[in-house]
Amino acid sequence: MFDQMIGMSSISMRDLFNFMTFKLKANGDLSFDDVIETMELTANEVYFKKVGHSEFWRDVSANSGLTTLRVEILQFCDAAVGRRMLDFSPEFSIFIPCRITVIEDATGEIWLMTMDWDVSWLAKAWQPGSKLAPDLVEGAQRIRDAMTEIMEAEASGDW
Repeated sequence: MFDQMIGMSSISMRDLFNFMTFKLKANGDLSFDDVIETMELTANEVYFKKVGHSEFWRDVSANSGLTTLRVEILQFCDAAVGRRMLDFSPEFSIFIPCRITVIEDATGEIWLMTMDWDVSWLAKAWQPGSKLAPDLVEGAQRIRDAMTEIMEAEASGDW
């Protein structure tokens, strides 16, 4: 069904990825390392646990010998909400932990990106068993708000 939907759509794959992404440009006065530090500090303030940090750009360079733009992926988790989502659907595991990518583009600008956790579309679910419990929707919204707060603090340097 997904293949048919994509095949009939006039939207490009890049546009589809953009549709699913929340992104912000970092304040130009911040270094890459400042952005990472701000993210970690803000995550603590919104009660998110940092559970991983990948310096993807170093791996690409080490394995391929190619220089690459700096890309780091930080992983955060709200374990209580994550566990409840797994109880609802084990397949949800592909979305956890929450990730924020910090990437330097070809012009040297730093961008922050994450999957857009807007769950408002869930209110339109009509299939039996598709509706999330109201407190779980609230938990998902809290995650989205916290991810947004982390990214906005980094982007502005407001820490």
